[in-house]
Amino acid sequence: GKSRAGGNERSTRGGNVLSFDDEDIQDTFSASDPLAQFQQQLLAGTQGSLPKASRKLLELLSADEVLVAAGGYEGVPARYFRLMMTDLGIIKCRSCQHMFTEDDFEMQYLVEAQCPFCRSKNPEDIQWPNPALNN
Repeated sequence: GKSRAGGNERSTRGGNVLSFDDEDIQDTFSASDPLAQFQQQLLAGTQGSLPKASRKLLELLSADEVLVAAGGYEGVPARYFRLMMTDLGIIKCRSCQHMFTEDDFEMQYLVEAQCPFCRSKNPEDIQWPNPALNN
């Protein structure tokens, strides 16, 4: 039946399922809202495609939400990634630009003392999630 939030609710063995039709969703964002446009790209995106963020959107996000991967070669632009789960520690190797979750990286780094991807042993190549740990 209809739920209080709109949409249709039905019970299954695993729990309740809430689904929305296009007419149930009210667009509360203006067309000039870059965050809303980005979220629409995420929702409408096809598999294998990445949403595009405008400069205006990047300026609206806090530094804790944006990870930058340098192009690495002349003419290759930097790529920007939005961290959707800000409580998740992300570690980046500045040498290869590869990103790891903190849990995955720490154990491998403690054992090998190098980046698990490019094997760089330079500790200055590691960008830790806590800015106080970065050189």
